[in-house]
Amino acid sequence: FKRIIPFLLAVVLAVAVSMAGCESCGGKGEALQSININADKAKKLFIIGDEFTSEGLVVTASLTTSEEDVLLNGGDYVVDSSAFNNKVAGTYAINVSYTFNGITKAASYEVRVRPPVEFDGLEVTLAAGTQDTFMLSISQQTVEIDTSKIIVKEVNEDGTVGKEITDYTVKLYRGQEEIPLTDGKAYVGAGAYAIWAEKPSEVIYGYNRCGFALICVNDEMKSFELKQGVGTFTQSAGADQMSNTWVFTATYISGAKKDVTMDDCKCDLDTITVTNAGEAIVKYSDYSASGVCVTKSAKVPYTITPAYGKTVYTYNYDGIDNSAMTKDKTPLKQSDLKGDNAFLKIGNGEALYRNKIKFATSDVVEIKDVGFYVTFFGTGTITIGFASTGGTSTSSVGLRDESTKKFVPATYEDANRVQVYDKAENAYLVTGTAKCELTFTITKPGQYAIMGYVIKDNDYNRAARVLSIVMEDNVAAPATINEDKREVR
Repeated sequence: FKRIIPFLLAVVLAVAVSMAGCESCGGKGEALQSININADKAKKLFIIGDEFTSEGLVVTASLTTSEEDVLLNGGDYVVDSSAFNNKVAGTYAINVSYTFNGITKAASYEVRVRPPVEFDGLEVTLAAGTQDTFMLSISQQTVEIDTSKIIVKEVNEDGTVGKEITDYTVKLYRGQEEIPLTDGKAYVGAGAYAIWAEKPSEVIYGYNRCGFALICVNDEMKSFELKQGVGTFTQSAGADQMSNTWVFTATYISGAKKDVTMDDCKCDLDTITVTNAGEAIVKYSDYSASGVCVTKSAKVPYTITPAYGKTVYTYNYDGIDNSAMTKDKTPLKQSDLKGDNAFLKIGNGEALYRNKIKFATSDVVEIKDVGFYVTFFGTGTITIGFASTGGTSTSSVGLRDESTKKFVPATYEDANRVQVYDKAENAYLVTGTAKCELTFTITKPGQYAIMGYVIKDNDYNRAARVLSIVMEDNVAAPATINEDKREVR
């Protein structure tokens, strides 16, 4: 009780001062003179890797009309720890500021970051004249590391370096792997090697004082190429993934070789949008022991094999990137058209996204000339919901076969709002803003253009709206031979 009662009285007094301070903070004519920091109960010593915290810090403000300092809450003042670096040992200033009635005052206190075993460690350095970096070559594929070529000194409790010692044991590591030594030496290939010295602590029971010196053996990548016999890329179009059949060989200055798969590479091929065979560029980056990055590239042939059977594609307006919430004329070219919209490709005409912020009925895309391209791998149908740009306006629309530059015939239900324009074969006119669905039959694979402003006529020289697209692509499986009956089916 003798200990608890004074503690409770102190807590009550602190709360009372804080409340009194808060009341006085609201007074008129008061000005902030200074702030004071009490860091006695705050953490001021951090081990490398520790996150900064100001918990326990006590900050008070001195006001012109208050006889006593006002205790500030944690949310009243700003702690600036931007100078703090928990990766590097050293002393750092922590700045604290408080603003009252337009006046800002600041104060600071210091914290220290130290290594985990600063109070009982070892400093290991390479002896004078000892090489710390090697470069391998065809004529020198290994190098000798002599672990006796080090100087070991004690690290004092305050972090200063003390006397040199000789009663330590030494090991050689590459990462977590211990390298066997013969008479304290080893012949090694590429890698970063730590000469590790340790000695039982005389201060902490069961603890070994330790430190290390680093030696880098570099073997930089010289070339990167497709491995012979591997590399033809075959997969279904529209599947956004890389082929596991691609295997590469990375060759290094020493002559060493390593097999590399696509899991470690980058490629510029977008398998969602690509449709034909060609060459892709594959890049591979590797780091030397010293941290130098070398990047090489290789050309890889690929083919695209379409999926067999019927695939249905539906245009989804959610795939359009309108994160900026632009009300009108957001360029559709800013959208990546992936996911549900991957079968579409922006054409060489005008394509603008107009969302229902302005057009309350639905989202639309306005196109002029070639708005989109679609590719059929087989035969099928595509149904497009077209409309004009105004209630009484008329727009010309159509679907063009890009191999022949001829328009594809369509079927439609509403004959009152869809007309065939007799000056252009299979070009259609749609009137008003209500959706008119035209279904085009595709009889051969290829690329097709969805077009507005098909007819260059003063009466129809306006854009058309696309409200929906549904595409069915049927790809027949290749013929197979029945071995029993020797017939093709």
